[in-house]
Amino acid sequence: MVCALIVSLPSRAVEENAHHTPADQVGGRIYRTQVDAGGASISLWRYVGAGGKSGPPILLVPELFCERIWYDEFAQALQRRGRDVFLFEWRGSGDHGVAGHGTPVAQGFGDISALLLGDAPAAFDAALAASGATSMELIGHGLGGEAAVLLAASSRAAQVSSLALVSVPAGYWTPNEAVRRLTSAVRALPSTPADIRMSEYASMAAPLGDPARPGQWIEAQQPLDLFALLLAHGTSLSPTRSRELRDGLGNASAQLLGELAHWMESGELALTEGPRAPRQSLSEAWTRMAQPALLVVAPLDNLVHPEQALARRGDRAHLREEILLQRIEGFPEDAGHLAIQSSWGPRVLAPKILDWLAEHP
Repeated sequence: MVCALIVSLPSRAVEENAHHTPADQVGGRIYRTQVDAGGASISLWRYVGAGGKSGPPILLVPELFCERIWYDEFAQALQRRGRDVFLFEWRGSGDHGVAGHGTPVAQGFGDISALLLGDAPAAFDAALAASGATSMELIGHGLGGEAAVLLAASSRAAQVSSLALVSVPAGYWTPNEAVRRLTSAVRALPSTPADIRMSEYASMAAPLGDPARPGQWIEAQQPLDLFALLLAHGTSLSPTRSRELRDGLGNASAQLLGELAHWMESGELALTEGPRAPRQSLSEAWTRMAQPALLVVAPLDNLVHPEQALARRGDRAHLREEILLQRIEGFPEDAGHLAIQSSWGPRVLAPKILDWLAEHP
């Protein structure tokens, strides 16, 4: 249920004392509410379409840990094209509150089921109810795209008309040395779960050489930054934008990071009962998903190889199409995981996704 509506001014300042839903939300404005996701309160943002409405509402499902600042420019680009856009922040990220009786927002955050089967369905239900529409389109980024697939294959399937999945790891496995070192660091965390600020964790140095080996010469190298290696690789970001995105990473727990590491190593994600949806298997969800789906693949995204995502077309190849974000296809660069956050993402990528969605209502 929607608890309180908070109006955001064009300057992005927020009026904290607004507690009612206006009869007519003003086009081009941004609104925020809090949603009970089961054990936590999450922020849900609404970008009301500017001018005449041009299509069904869109739910933007973010990458895990990523706050609204990651998607604000992209959401506004969709908004300017007349689309109502909803964007939520995962528990532990962004401007979150508390659930009833002072329950801290991070309670249950260590369980990935609480995110994919709690936060995402709760945001979907609240957005659909607020829009007054009978169905929504989904745009999922990274692991948020997996949450979109779970929604599309669930009891809410009839209310999902189509999906655009950007840099979504159809097979989430350990593809390179940087990720292997990250999973090793996760394994070394204390057994007692403790919140980890992801902006600090993603920035830790990970030198690949071994200067401790005596009697051997190795090539001198600078420590490799995991944020640049795992996320920004292949996408040109200004230093200011890079810092902004780092600071917009929410909290995680050792338990959650351990679950992600296990997913990467096993190749399957079997979710237990969640706060807002029953247990689901990710591989089965990909098989059951019957809606038209656009796969937006970044060739230099070293969290997933393009052939993995394309292979998910399977027996329903006529329902799956793809866009390859590379220069030879007319894009500004051979993109990486953060293409949707690049300076050209709102200008170049957003219209292409909207055009595809318009053809697959």
